[in-house]
Amino acid sequence: MTHLKISHFFLLFIVLTLVVACSPSPTESNLVENRAIWQSQALENYQYKLSVFCNCPSVFDEPLIVEVQGGVATSISNANSGEEVERKYMANYDTLGKLFDVIQHAIDANADEISVKYNPNYSYPTNISIDYDLDGIDDEVGYTISDFEIR
Repeated sequence: MTHLKISHFFLLFIVLTLVVACSPSPTESNLVENRAIWQSQALENYQYKLSVFCNCPSVFDEPLIVEVQGGVATSISNANSGEEVERKYMANYDTLGKLFDVIQHAIDANADEISVKYNPNYSYPTNISIDYDLDGIDDEVGYTISDFEIR
């Protein structure tokens, strides 16, 4: 009888360990939920302001205005001067959909710290903060998305 109890306990332990190990993190669950809501709205024409905080090229020293038409960035400009920005710097986040990918990449890379806030109406990320290595230097990156307008 004791052997049977130990076997059941051991089996329960293994199942619980697998469930916990395979369960998505709260950050990943929130990402999946908010991405699904964002995609369900099928918003393809919009504009937003993006501020990037990182050890990056100087193009990110000032906020950027990103215009998206048909789901593709059609214009990226400096919010203060209006000057167009080279698209090569924006390839990974020139649409709100790609910002969801930035979050997923941080999750997949096992970043030490990920913090994301989402817009309560449209579910796009409004603030993303990632620290890939808490002991590292200059590996932190942050994104603030504001002034969202449907076009």
